[in-house]
Amino acid sequence: MAGEIRLGTSSFAADGWNGSFYPKGMKSADYLGYYSRRFDTVEVDSTFYRCPTIEAVNNWRLKTPPGFIFSLKIPQTITHQKILVDCEKEFAEFVSTAQALGEKLGPMVFQFPFFNDSAFSSPAQFVSRLQAFFKRLPRIEGYRFAVEIRNKY
Repeated sequence: MAGEIRLGTSSFAADGWNGSFYPKGMKSADYLGYYSRRFDTVEVDSTFYRCPTIEAVNNWRLKTPPGFIFSLKIPQTITHQKILVDCEKEFAEFVSTAQALGEKLGPMVFQFPFFNDSAFSSPAQFVSRLQAFFKRLPRIEGYRFAVEIRNKY
C-alpha cells in the first residue's frame, strides 16, 4: 500500500494570517473555504479546548471540497484532566460529533501533556492505562487515532 502525503497546518485561522495568508479584509467565516482550496488537510486545535457543536462540524464539511481531511484533537478533558479515566461520556460525545465529517474525518489525535511523577509513578503505568483505553476504542471502519506523548518514554 502506497503512502499518502498531505500538506496542511495545525489550524486554518491564526492571529496575523489576515493580510498575509488570507486576503486583507477577508471575513473569518470565509477562511476555511479559502484555506481548503490551497491545502488538502488541517489539524483542528480548537477541538482540544472543547467538543465542537454538530453545527460547526457540518459547516466544516460543507465548506471544504471532496477529499479534504480533518484531523481533530481529542478534548483536553479526556487527555489532560481525566487522563483516560471515567471519560466514556465525553469521548462518545466527541466521536459522535466528529462522525458528522463522514469521509473527511482523518485521525483523531490524543495529545497528552508531559507527565511528572505525581501523575504516574512509571512509564509502564501510563502505557497500561493507554492500552486499556485503546481496547475500548470504537472499531468502526474509517476511524483512525494518533497519539502524541510529550514525555521521553
